[in-house]
Amino acid sequence: MLGFLRLPPEGDLRSVRLRPIRLVAALAALLSTVLPVAAGAARPLAGSHGVATPSEESWGDEGFEAEARRLGEAEERRLVEEAAHRAGLTAARRGQAAPAPEAADPDKARRLEADDELARLVVLPEETLEDLEHAWRDRREAVARGDLLAAATAESRVLDLRHRLDVAELDTFAAAAVRESQALTWSDPAAALARAQLAVALSPSLPAAHLSRLAARFAADPWDVADWGHSGLEALRAGLGHERHLRPFLADLGVAAGLALALTGAFTLLLLALRHGRHVLHDFHHLFPRQVARLQSGAVALVLLALPVAFGLGPLVFASGVVAAIWLYLSRTEKTVLGVWLVVLGLLPAGAGWLADRTAWSGTLAEVVDRVDRGADLRLAEALAPRSEAKDPRPEELFALARVEKRQGKLDAAESLFARALVLRPGWAHASVGLGNVRFLRGDWTGAARLYDEALEADPGLAETWFNLSRVYYRQVDFPRGQQARDRAVELDPTLVARYGKGGGEPDAAGGHRFLADPSLREADLVALATRPGESARVTAQIAGWLAPRVPAPLVTWLGLVIVAGLAALASFRGRVRPSRGCARCGRSVCERCDPETSRGPDCGQCVHVFGRRGRVDPAARVRKELAVASYRARRGVVLRCSAILLAAPALKGRAARGALVIGIFAFFGILLAISDGVIRPAFVFDAAWKAALLTTATAATYLLGIREGWKEPG
Repeated sequence: MLGFLRLPPEGDLRSVRLRPIRLVAALAALLSTVLPVAAGAARPLAGSHGVATPSEESWGDEGFEAEARRLGEAEERRLVEEAAHRAGLTAARRGQAAPAPEAADPDKARRLEADDELARLVVLPEETLEDLEHAWRDRREAVARGDLLAAATAESRVLDLRHRLDVAELDTFAAAAVRESQALTWSDPAAALARAQLAVALSPSLPAAHLSRLAARFAADPWDVADWGHSGLEALRAGLGHERHLRPFLADLGVAAGLALALTGAFTLLLLALRHGRHVLHDFHHLFPRQVARLQSGAVALVLLALPVAFGLGPLVFASGVVAAIWLYLSRTEKTVLGVWLVVLGLLPAGAGWLADRTAWSGTLAEVVDRVDRGADLRLAEALAPRSEAKDPRPEELFALARVEKRQGKLDAAESLFARALVLRPGWAHASVGLGNVRFLRGDWTGAARLYDEALEADPGLAETWFNLSRVYYRQVDFPRGQQARDRAVELDPTLVARYGKGGGEPDAAGGHRFLADPSLREADLVALATRPGESARVTAQIAGWLAPRVPAPLVTWLGLVIVAGLAALASFRGRVRPSRGCARCGRSVCERCDPETSRGPDCGQCVHVFGRRGRVDPAARVRKELAVASYRARRGVVLRCSAILLAAPALKGRAARGALVIGIFAFFGILLAISDGVIRPAFVFDAAWKAALLTTATAATYLLGIREGWKEPG
């Protein structure tokens, strides 16, 4: 009994401090020893087996109210100590020497009886995953009959089984509820909202469930932006919160960005070729004898540009030829835009291969293992089971199957699978915790604590390990260490106790699945399984073969960079070639060979003669030239305003960077709108009306911005 006193180091008994709770426990122990009859007639404990845990609702949640926690700790301490007292184990559990028994066998029997009594405290529920499917089938049949009361009862049964079996997500059930909600959205918003709420409860991380709730709330009250806007934020958070939803989203973004870059560069190149093409043909004509007509020299130039197409060299080589033809006529900004585009075009195959690897999910082992582990999908578990018997199974597969077997109440199979996973992946904290939970349910506290300690050595940041370890300490009547471990679990994961710490008043109200915390597979483990062998190389070769069929795929990545480097070297010949340009006043080609009077100025010879020498020019000639200038500017304004319909005005005015940006954004949103169902269809497709509405708004805003650029003053 001295174990309940705190002695000072000097041993001065005058300064001994008595702990009230320990003193009460010591007096109870003394009474149970001196008065065995009274102890035998003590008040029975709550629960069918005489041992009960305290109500988890009174303490341990995120609030941690001091008074509620103190009362809850005292209650659990009293209940577990009474159970231990009945077997005469209090002193031994406290680390003190137990009273010497008269014989070894009675003491062993008492210990086994106490352990067995404590083991029966936490039991697995009798229901299995098949009962969950039967409950949903009952609900579906009730909905088909129109029996709303039976449907509500079945829904409550499904949610209760999901809680008791600790199934994180029921995507298939939630998808069915989403479809029902969509069918009722505009005809009966209240019923649609109820179905959407059910979908969210069944699968909290399914974006379609939150979007269906958004639609129902919007249909009920479009002006309550805060209400349905919150559902939109939850849908976005769910979509970005897990790889199974994030990867299809990234695939759409990647494909749209790649296509937008390719189309933007091609369209910008076309506009710049139209803007500078007449100057190219003018200078090209000087390479031929004077007897050759301009029509003939122009035809020869077009044939030369078309040679890459005729020989099947691909779009990349053809575009490079066109860029090379107009390179000396481009401004610095235009050269930068086209140079960056050629480099990106060469990198496109490698980027597509990387995107294929990064967004692989549907049809991979990761999808199967995730649905088995997170959603306890029995059909996929049956399909995955033969792989566990193969020579080289993945430890993640064994882990997911072990959790399904545990939910089914098959502890022997679960223990074997967890142990095999640890053999294949030594030191894996998740498997150690899973195996420890099985040992805990069997009453092997020592074995469970050892496995939890191993898990902490491998991953001290796994909150489930600390939570389960606190359960072991409570069973061993070591409350300070138990509370310390519980506090650490809540510090690492504040939502953990809210999910597992509320078991109701009865000791086995939630069963063993909710009494202990089972860690699920981390996304890093799933990402390692989300691969398709050879997919990246196949996609890279396919895109490279389309861009440059005659060039080996590994060299296409560097082809654009090599071409741009060659074009940069070509710019040094600009001073020697002296390319022609457009007159700033009348738009005529300014060529030093044809008109030496230009002297490299912005105006052509006629404009220099008319407007630079006013006193020497005939007034009639000046009037004709002024009318020609006015006519050119009028035509230019009409062309710019008409080209604004195609978002071509900024590029034609010489603002290539701004024009390419506007065209690229418009193309990006337009492509996303065109592939509203997604390049990689998600597992559960939802109504894309909201996505289409958002993308249509963004596309229209970008288009109006481009038109505004065209209707501004001419550049």
